[in-house]
Amino acid sequence: MTRREWLNLMRVKGAYVEESTKNRIQFDRIKYNRMKGGIWSNEQEEYEKKCAEIVPCYNLKFPSESFFFEITKTEYDYFKGAELSEDINTQKMELTHKIEAGTATDEEIQEDENRDFEFFHKYAN
Repeated sequence: MTRREWLNLMRVKGAYVEESTKNRIQFDRIKYNRMKGGIWSNEQEEYEKKCAEIVPCYNLKFPSESFFFEITKTEYDYFKGAELSEDINTQKMELTHKIEAGTATDEEIQEDENRDFEFFHKYAN
């Protein structure tokens, strides 16, 4: 199973993604104690700076669970893009159903036509 297939499967199961932060590296006391420090070397100070550095991370979570999977930025972007395209397709289908049922207002139809025209004009040139 590819990562894309796995992400799609998780999305169908109700997972969502969120962006958070974490330390670049986790502090390790044994490693720190074995480093040179003091007047002659600043190895320990450099290690502390690396541990204090904050970086973004991306998590895949389920609504009713406490665990999460850490994913890459590319996977996060793909998941968000899939959610957006699904939302857009749902909105288009809702408008199509409204038009077919005769319950769509003239404003909604005109707005949809304007969006289509803007999209065509943007990519036709």
